[in-house]
Amino acid sequence: MFPALRIGFLITYISPLIFVLSITLLKEGIDDIKRYRRDKEINSEKYEKLGQYGEFAEVAGADIRVGDIIKLHEKRRIPADMVLLHTTDANGSIFIKTDQLDGETDWKLRKAVAKTQGIDSVGNLVQLQACVRIQPPHKDIYKFQGTFYIKEGPTESVAGLELENTLWANTVLANGSALGLVIYTGSQTKAQINSRDPRTKTGKIDFEISFMSFMLFILLMILAFVILTLNGYRENWYVLLMRYILLLSYIIPISLRVNLDLAKAWYSWNISSDSKISGTIARNTTIPEELGRVQMLFSDKTGTLTKNDMKFKSLYIDSDRYDKKDSLDHIRQVLVSKCESDPGPAAGSEPVLEKRLSRGLAMSPDNLVRLFASHPRVDEGSGAGTGIVPQCDPGQGGS
Repeated sequence: MFPALRIGFLITYISPLIFVLSITLLKEGIDDIKRYRRDKEINSEKYEKLGQYGEFAEVAGADIRVGDIIKLHEKRRIPADMVLLHTTDANGSIFIKTDQLDGETDWKLRKAVAKTQGIDSVGNLVQLQACVRIQPPHKDIYKFQGTFYIKEGPTESVAGLELENTLWANTVLANGSALGLVIYTGSQTKAQINSRDPRTKTGKIDFEISFMSFMLFILLMILAFVILTLNGYRENWYVLLMRYILLLSYIIPISLRVNLDLAKAWYSWNISSDSKISGTIARNTTIPEELGRVQMLFSDKTGTLTKNDMKFKSLYIDSDRYDKKDSLDHIRQVLVSKCESDPGPAAGSEPVLEKRLSRGLAMSPDNLVRLFASHPRVDEGSGAGTGIVPQCDPGQGGS
């Protein structure tokens, strides 16, 4: 294009740049296509919608609207923010997994609206004359206020709605099945309000290579000026300077970028296809090498790492230690005697403890710690209480 600057064929300038950009664009394009397919799979997932005549019909997740009553099944994703109307549990209780929403691995208890939980059939639920008034969408996943109005004959009763009556989108039903009334969909759900726009992630190695490339560019400019100075500043010296810069531009390893992009794609594919970590999906091929830089992993609680799987090891009552070798009858007698002599909050609860321990005799020692954990406990520093402290074997995943 500029004969004075040409030091070779034009293709020698354009082809490396096109090749590098093509590899980068191809890798980013593959990531976008995978994200699109995941979104489409979620939006096309089928759910059961309650019709006006009490029948259920399949509906895609993308077609769910506010006011629809959706039937939810165990281990299925909840497609929208809902108010829990009815569960298969007689008490109207159900558990959900919220790890994809708030990172917590423990199950959360939810309760159905009392007015609708008592309805014995789906047909009667459709015939209800009721409405729900709720607050506008907001990002706080731990706060919710609403009112449930239901007309029963000539009178209208009102029930308050709280967080325990809700099911947020992207959570998973842990047990049983339920019916939920959709209150927020799409961008108004808690999950979407708290999500951020996708951004291009950059790993530490990319910053390091960019810094080294910048330093090589400075070296290139210094060498070009040195050569120009040694050759003398003659007429059209700036043309010579540009020719020197073009000649020395091969100092910057453009092909290194291509090698890195191909290596990252290969790493991501290996992670997704590794049989030792089956089910793992590399959702981003930009920063897989960052996993090799992880040196420490911090957790706010052990359940995040141990999956709340604990094995009973020992039990301390005051200064006495009991383990699997001790008879459960003996431990039972010690606990009852401690509660009888203790004036603290646990005093007077002997019948409850007797009942729990009677059931506990049929339990394995591994489950005994859960029985003790549900009994009232007072810290030793408070001056009251027995100080019952169950311990778990860290080698078995407990803490």
